[in-house]
Amino acid sequence: MNLFNGGGMRLDGGRATLTNVTFSGNSTNGHGGALYTGNSVVVTMTNVTVSNNTADTPPDGTGDGGSAYLGSTTTVYVKNVILAGNTDASSSGNIRHDCSGTLTSQGYNHIQSTTGCTISGTTTGNQTGTSAQLNALGNNGGPTLTHAPQSGSPVINTGTNSGCPAQDQRGYNRDGTCDKGAYEYGASAPVPPSTSPVTTTY
Repeated sequence: MNLFNGGGMRLDGGRATLTNVTFSGNSTNGHGGALYTGNSVVVTMTNVTVSNNTADTPPDGTGDGGSAYLGSTTTVYVKNVILAGNTDASSSGNIRHDCSGTLTSQGYNHIQSTTGCTISGTTTGNQTGTSAQLNALGNNGGPTLTHAPQSGSPVINTGTNSGCPAQDQRGYNRDGTCDKGAYEYGASAPVPPSTSPVTTTY
């Protein structure tokens, strides 16, 4: 647990580009269970999953944004992003589970709770107010842990192929219509390189 702000990542200036990233299981006793940004920050997020993070724990009413707390002069672009299943543990005051601040949508995001979150930009394809129906963080192939969508999840095949990375976080090939988030449901594993012996003639 981070005892200050930003359980997973804190940015107090500059730029960051996040693609095929999962934030999960982070917590802070302040703002931003997964992500905290100060002022004059530009963040671009594409096919990112932010779930199961907690702000203001233990609760004392001084933390917002179980998923993300965004400074007033921050610009955060989001496309094919999942912000769902996060917790602002505050027992009173402003309770903002998935976002505190302003997101600049580039479309096709899943934001479960929009309380405390201003969504500007292009809202085409956005889904709000419903669970993303994600399984627990687990080993679903690849070198890192991911949240796989459950069968019938609303994030499956509801992203946009425009700007979608060809592979998901695991290095699996995305297929058909891009899913929202870092995990592609039904993706095919990469074909390993041939191990056939090489014969050299001199």
